[in-house]
Amino acid sequence: MANSPLNKLGKILRSNALTNSTSTEVVSINQLRQKRINEEHLSQEQNLALKRFEKYRKTYLDAAQSQSDFENRYKQIVTLSRYTNFAEFLLDKYTT
Repeated sequence: MANSPLNKLGKILRSNALTNSTSTEVVSINQLRQKRINEEHLSQEQNLALKRFEKYRKTYLDAAQSQSDFENRYKQIVTLSRYTNFAEFLLDKYTT
């Protein structure tokens, strides 16, 4: 559980608080999805982050061992997509 998405989210939010970043400065995966739906231009980095997030999302959800595990994982993914800056998914750990 130490590496769960919610734990990662907590670290990111604490980091934002320490650097005085606000939620309006964070561009989330959901915001990028909305831009794509609205056919707005996305940078190469934004497109790459979306691609990596979708791959991570599928891998993470596919690893669920039961229906309740899946539901918990799904909630975590939804939270990540809403509140995590897209730049998180540009890190090397999301390339595999």
